[in-house]
Amino acid sequence: MKKFVLFLALSAVACRGSEVLDPAGWDPDVHHALSTLIRDGGSASCAPYAVFDCDNTSIIHDVSQNLTLYQIEQLRFGEGAAKDFLPAIEDPYVRLGAPWEMTAAEAGALLSAQYRSLEALRDGGMSLEEIHNQELYLDFRARFLSFEDALGEVVGYGPMCLWQPGLLAGMPLPDAKQLIDASLRAGLAEGPSQVRWVSPDGRFGGVTDRGLAVPESMKNLHRALVEHGIDTYLCSASLEMIVEALACDPEIGFGMPPERVWGIRFEEAETIRPVALEGYPEPYMEGKVQCIEQFMAPSHCGDGPVLVAGDSNGDVAMLTAFRGTRCSLIMDCGRDGKIAELAAKARSAHNHGRFIVQAVNPVSF
Repeated sequence: MKKFVLFLALSAVACRGSEVLDPAGWDPDVHHALSTLIRDGGSASCAPYAVFDCDNTSIIHDVSQNLTLYQIEQLRFGEGAAKDFLPAIEDPYVRLGAPWEMTAAEAGALLSAQYRSLEALRDGGMSLEEIHNQELYLDFRARFLSFEDALGEVVGYGPMCLWQPGLLAGMPLPDAKQLIDASLRAGLAEGPSQVRWVSPDGRFGGVTDRGLAVPESMKNLHRALVEHGIDTYLCSASLEMIVEALACDPEIGFGMPPERVWGIRFEEAETIRPVALEGYPEPYMEGKVQCIEQFMAPSHCGDGPVLVAGDSNGDVAMLTAFRGTRCSLIMDCGRDGKIAELAAKARSAHNHGRFIVQAVNPVSF
């Protein structure tokens, strides 16, 4: 009897070892679809490839938002951003809704004045720990969250993709890279959670995602694809240098070559200038499709990717654009809109069609 039990145990280990993709963390039907693609994909006549979004797809939470919260807590904004906190915003006089009920320029000026006062406390010798207990700081961080939300409501998704990394504006490149790296390591050390920042008077603030994680299931997927001859790329609406700092690091990310990472690019300068690089497609929504066609497909006989993965309405275009895509993987974060329609389509087909959906639960990582 003991020999029989041992035989079953060894057989289970052998079967698990024969998997092209570790099933841990994956819905069984999604795992089957991905495993089938991995087994078949590398046999294509032209080298196949896969394209992933970064934030909330390849990782848990958002590298840009993680950096913004870190900048707030460390009081480390670029001088070009801190003058009004409106980098890359074309119309500073657009009117913000509740709770502001004023122009973006007026709200930005109030934030700038608070920030300068907090800088003065720090420069005067007060520690960050002490500053974090000041009502002025508690008000500033809560107002900043409300400012971000209100600004996004009136200027839209595209400008906010430039605004958020634009908070580094005026910072020398080496300093920006050091700050980015520190924010990533702090976020990963803390792990994903949510925080509620509310001003002392209760008027401003809200709940926001905090911290980061790179799920082992996603690391395993990237690794399995590459091992079976399928190149992997990231195409992100976050600033490219932020995404690279995570994705290209073999310790904290995926160890990807920098040339496989595509994100928002600013004009080249010795300091951060929040101006979109001319002639470069901004990689969000349809811009992600343009980025794939212009920079990835030419290295793969002009073909589209065999696998595309995303989580938001900003990814819908690349999830649906390419006829040769065998699997469009939706990381379901509970969003609405077109991405929710695709997720519902995948569920109705029990993940047996082109669209497959994987529920995202940060707690499980």
